[in-house]
Amino acid sequence: MSSTLRIFRKLLTWRTVGYGLLTVLASVICFGLFFQSTLGNRMVAGITEQIIEDSIPTMDIEIGGLDTLGWNGLEISDTSISIPGEQPLFWFRKLNIQWGIEVGQPIRIFCVLEEPTIVLENNVAGVLNWNRILPPSSETTSETEFTWPELGLEIAVPTIEIQRGKINAFDQMVDWRLDMGVFWHHNNQMQWKLHHIDVDVPDVGSIATTSQIQGDGDVLDIQLGVHHDVGMVTLGGQITSLVNNPSIDLRLETTVQPSLLEYLDAPITLLNPMGATATLNGNLNEVVVQLDSDIGISGDGTVGMKFEQWFGRVAFNEVTLEEWLEPIEPTTLNGEWDFEGAGFDWGHSMKGAVNGSFVGPVVWNQSLLNVQTQVHFNQGKVVVERFAIDDSSGRITATGAIDTLDSSASISLSSNIQDITKWLPDAQASIQGEHHIDAEWKTDTTVQINGAITAESLSDGGGFDVSTISIDSIGTWNDGALQIDNDVVATNTHAVGLYIPTLQSSVQVKMDDAGNLQINGVPSIPEMQIGDGTLQLNQVYGPFEVGLDDNGTVLQTNGMTVGKVTLIPADYVIDGGSIDLSLEDNAILADLHLLRKNRTFIYARAQADLTEGIWSIDQLDFAPTGDRSWGLKEGISFELTDGGVGNLDLQLVGEAGDIHLLVDQKNNEPDVGVTIENLDVAYVRELTNLFLGSDTIPMSMEGTIFGSIHLLGAEGRFQDDDFILLKELSSPDLMNALDVYVDIKGSLQRLQTEVKIQHDAEELVLMSVQVPLENGTPSCQEPLNIHMVQQEYNWTELHSWIPVVPELDMVSNIEVRAAGTACEPMVKLVGQGDVVVGAQRERFRWEMDLAHQKDILNGTIHVVDGVSERLSITIDGETHISDVLSGESTESLFSQISVDAQTEDLYLQRMGMLLGFPNLGRGKVEGSMALRVTPTEWTAEADVNLPKVRFAKHRLSEDSGMHVTIADSVLQSDLKLDFINKGSVLGDMTYHLDTDAIFGTLDMEQVPATLLSVFITDIVNEHGKIEGSVLVDGTLTDPLVNALFQIQQLGFQLPSLGTEYENIELEASIEKGKVSIQKLDGEARFLSANPLELSSWGQFGLRSTASYSDDGIQATARLGLDEFPIVNTEMAEAVVSGSISVLQDKEGLSFSGDAYVHQASVSLGRDFFEEGASLTLPSEFRIHRNIRSVQRNDAVDDWLNDWLKTVRGNLQVDLGDRVVIHTTMPMTNDYGEGVSKLSEVRVDAELRGVLDVGWRLGEPTVLGTVTTLRGAFVTMGKEFELGEGDIVFSGADVYNPQLNLFAQKSFGEYGSVGVSVSGAVDVMELNFEAINSPYPYDQTDIVTLLLLGKPSKELANAESQTAATLIQAGLTSMSGAVGDALGGVVVDNVDWDPTEGMFRVGKTLSDTMFLSYMRNYWAEEGENVNEFTLEWLVLQRVYGELVTGDSNNTQATLYYRWIF
Repeated sequence: MSSTLRIFRKLLTWRTVGYGLLTVLASVICFGLFFQSTLGNRMVAGITEQIIEDSIPTMDIEIGGLDTLGWNGLEISDTSISIPGEQPLFWFRKLNIQWGIEVGQPIRIFCVLEEPTIVLENNVAGVLNWNRILPPSSETTSETEFTWPELGLEIAVPTIEIQRGKINAFDQMVDWRLDMGVFWHHNNQMQWKLHHIDVDVPDVGSIATTSQIQGDGDVLDIQLGVHHDVGMVTLGGQITSLVNNPSIDLRLETTVQPSLLEYLDAPITLLNPMGATATLNGNLNEVVVQLDSDIGISGDGTVGMKFEQWFGRVAFNEVTLEEWLEPIEPTTLNGEWDFEGAGFDWGHSMKGAVNGSFVGPVVWNQSLLNVQTQVHFNQGKVVVERFAIDDSSGRITATGAIDTLDSSASISLSSNIQDITKWLPDAQASIQGEHHIDAEWKTDTTVQINGAITAESLSDGGGFDVSTISIDSIGTWNDGALQIDNDVVATNTHAVGLYIPTLQSSVQVKMDDAGNLQINGVPSIPEMQIGDGTLQLNQVYGPFEVGLDDNGTVLQTNGMTVGKVTLIPADYVIDGGSIDLSLEDNAILADLHLLRKNRTFIYARAQADLTEGIWSIDQLDFAPTGDRSWGLKEGISFELTDGGVGNLDLQLVGEAGDIHLLVDQKNNEPDVGVTIENLDVAYVRELTNLFLGSDTIPMSMEGTIFGSIHLLGAEGRFQDDDFILLKELSSPDLMNALDVYVDIKGSLQRLQTEVKIQHDAEELVLMSVQVPLENGTPSCQEPLNIHMVQQEYNWTELHSWIPVVPELDMVSNIEVRAAGTACEPMVKLVGQGDVVVGAQRERFRWEMDLAHQKDILNGTIHVVDGVSERLSITIDGETHISDVLSGESTESLFSQISVDAQTEDLYLQRMGMLLGFPNLGRGKVEGSMALRVTPTEWTAEADVNLPKVRFAKHRLSEDSGMHVTIADSVLQSDLKLDFINKGSVLGDMTYHLDTDAIFGTLDMEQVPATLLSVFITDIVNEHGKIEGSVLVDGTLTDPLVNALFQIQQLGFQLPSLGTEYENIELEASIEKGKVSIQKLDGEARFLSANPLELSSWGQFGLRSTASYSDDGIQATARLGLDEFPIVNTEMAEAVVSGSISVLQDKEGLSFSGDAYVHQASVSLGRDFFEEGASLTLPSEFRIHRNIRSVQRNDAVDDWLNDWLKTVRGNLQVDLGDRVVIHTTMPMTNDYGEGVSKLSEVRVDAELRGVLDVGWRLGEPTVLGTVTTLRGAFVTMGKEFELGEGDIVFSGADVYNPQLNLFAQKSFGEYGSVGVSVSGAVDVMELNFEAINSPYPYDQTDIVTLLLLGKPSKELANAESQTAATLIQAGLTSMSGAVGDALGGVVVDNVDWDPTEGMFRVGKTLSDTMFLSYMRNYWAEEGENVNEFTLEWLVLQRVYGELVTGDSNNTQATLYYRWIF
């Protein structure tokens, strides 16, 4: 029973109060005169206080003043009622009662109560003060039925007025006013009438009321209404049997307007007015309540007033909150809640239980299984036995207790969520948590929370995921002040471009009672990877602080540091550094300093005013390599607002180039400019490889980048002078000093570029591109236009500029055009060119025409030889390029590609000439090839037919040829060469491309030895048979080969060596990886045109075995020669006997042996000794004297040079007694001061000696001394008799032996001239001296004796004067004038060329000698100003020339003159 009803009931049943009032009234009439005195007033007040306190012992009443107002009035003032020892719970300032009595009229009483105050409060036990001041109902309730006293009077109280009343309800003050009337009839019937009641609640305003309460005796009719802008409440009905056992029949209706929630500043909005109705029926013993509402909440209950018992239920029937409130996602509640209990005194007698559930509720558009609650309470304590939210994704439960009397609570929360996709569709996680909450709200309110929550496999579906994150929290809330201390640990955190294996952080959150927030944390990240792991940060650590209050936001990092920073691909390490950041009063200060190798890697200092949007960078230094850096030319400031970037002028300058960035982007109207000056390409490559790995740009590059790009407007319009230039771009084996110029026009919506690739202003490639763009990607709607032309150049020349271009002797021109759209391009490629191929340098022309349109590919390639087409290729196909480019399909780019090739008028003889095999054969070759490619497989078929073909000098059968097929990843081939009536070669092979398995056979039966002529071009008269078989098994990478070979009665002649061979027999085999030559024997002799001069036969024999293992090739061989003819040509002739052994092991190839030269002759002309001259050997090799190494042409694989370096060995060679050498060597020494490099030296001599011939590190070696026995020495056209001398070979310098030779020639009466040759060949010294001369000869005498046969003094007068004078002029100093040199000699010719600045005069000395002088007025450095030339005829077609001058540049040359 409520406190109000209890008071009302007690007042109605207090009989003593009624009798007391009658007594007081009688006393007033009888003793009125007495009571009008001060003493009487005091007596009445005291008696009244005593009567009331005796009636209600728990009440103290104190009447401050009581004054009678004559005979018809009374005024009581400053009266209070209290519980003994406590503060008043009711008081008033004044009560004015006036009455009037007239005969025959009701007694009229008027009451005015001023400033009454009612106090409602609970004590510490939670008991209402009014419940404690009134005695319990058992003490005041009597079974005797109460009746109004029969006064026999009618009393009218038309006015009971309460003015300026206040109710202090739990520290909330309410103003109220009341006006009512009461009529008391003589038949003991009472009528009530409430005129009005006004209530004024703070922060709510005045509440308008409508009231109509009437009663007549035992019946009270009630019609009350309370109206406000936010809603209304009406109460209507009757209370009957008011005095003894009131019966209630009331109806309470309420309506809430949407403005109520607006008034309360609630975060939700009420969409429509909401109404509810409650009916109350019963009596003081039992009241039945029925509840109904617009939103679907209904209920019923019963309250037993007599025994203080109550029970009932509340039902939720399709309560759809989203129809009434917003923003509320769909939420529907269905369920039933039951309650029961006893007692009405919450802190003492009241106890009960509430059990309920929502079945299948929809909460925020999410369906739950159920929500269950079990709660019981007793004497102010609430125990939550069970609160559970169950869902298919998991469960949340709560248990605990709330003690309202002790003002404390203890709640435990538990959560186990296995799937959060229901709540966050793109997210995934498994969450477990345990938390405990303790709260108190006594003098201060304190809440403590501690617990932990763990999430596993957390992912937002957008690239962020964490393996495990756990948060341990301890928090306190004390009277509005909040503090939560958290320990956070996360493992394997992945975000877009970020990976953190482990993160630990303490985070403290504080908020004071004014709402000021402060967050402090100390994160620790041992390792952090950015990107795809290319950037790794170690030991990121440091505290931070964030503050939020009325003054703004404050952010501060206090000593945050970063440890080692590593770019993984290149292992580029930055030592780390500090990061300082602060935000205060909308101002940001930032300072970043990272070090590398104890030097600054990057330093930046910036600040910003967030209010104005002004940012500034005071300093920026960037030195990634330490030796070169970039920095700001000057400090910058710019605007950064929601509209974009404004007034940014950034200039980075450095040793590697300058970059200038201008940005002024406001209101979506960008103005962006970038200028690049002298940017070093090599440095850009260095940085790229440092940051991304040394192989990112593997080739070295040089060059300079220039550029200027300026974009205007939202569409990004380029300016007319926008360009990018890569100047003198070079890279070994790729390009050499190329300029790449890109001219940019159009806009970001339609890009137009002109690209030129040049070398020294020579345009190599021209390309123009016009591509419409949409959101940065090519548009599929607008047309594009691309045109590229490769200018006509010889590929040999292109190779010198672009080494990656094959060095072919070919001139080509290629053009590409693209039209249509980016998603459906039409491409046309045409090209043509001439290429020189083959050993005979034959010229072919090729023509190419390819087109792609509407996903159809077709084209042709033709190869033309002269006027004849040799090869025709056709290409056809269907593609999906349009679908792929438009994004409609991710299929392969094509569905099928077909390539068909067909030879036309291709002859075997022509092929042989091109391939360098002139003996290949004759006849027409018919070839075809068909290739089919699909996304899942490819097939091929090729045929080579040889009808009516002579191959290797023999005719083949009509069905000879080769057939190849590829299908289902299997290659099969068949070979047939059927020599009519001679023999055959048959072969087949099967190779599995997917497994690498191979199987094949090759059989040769009675194959004519003329097959050798295909590979040895100068072989003639070959005869004999070749037989063999080959079986290949295993895999292509590790094949197993078995084979047998036999050659019978093989014979042939080699005119190039001057030898012929007969009776060659070969037996060889390959078995289990071992190669054996069981027999290779034969005989040879010199060729001779005269049958009577045939030489004897020499013998040779070879035995060898070889095998292969993991250690490499293991082989042995032994070659024996018996008077074997090696060579018989004009250059050389040799017959040798000896034995040579060869060993091949893991160390390489070694040889040893000895040889005896039976006879040999060698003729070495001048070219052999000249610098850069070459000795012609078989066409596969060229030996160059100047670099002393063996070089190979393209026919020799690269491994050969490396293999030759592993060859080692020695061969002892005895020259015997029949070795003759004929040499002609150029002379390189000076003769005296005037003659140098005169003519040449020719030696004919017999040689003896023993040489050690070897091979080391890829070079030949010769060690030993060769002695010259006799012979002739020819120089300056004169033959000298050669005496004994030496030629010494010291080892590696094979072509430059030491010479020690002497010869002399007699000139009769004039004595003899001796000549000595000494020194190495390349610096050979040639010295002349006079022997047995009749008188001492000077240099002039010796030269004239050699050239003219007489010393200068013995010549005739004219001849002597001219010759002597001119020779003397040629040998004297060049400091004098020409007149001093020539004297008065008359010249034979004069030549003056003013255009060349030259003057020349000359004189014929004799029939074989001519001397001239030239003056060069425009001589450059190193050239002669004064120059003498002496020419003389040595032989009929051989003449020499000696040139000398004042620049010490003297030359001697010997010419051989051909006359046609």
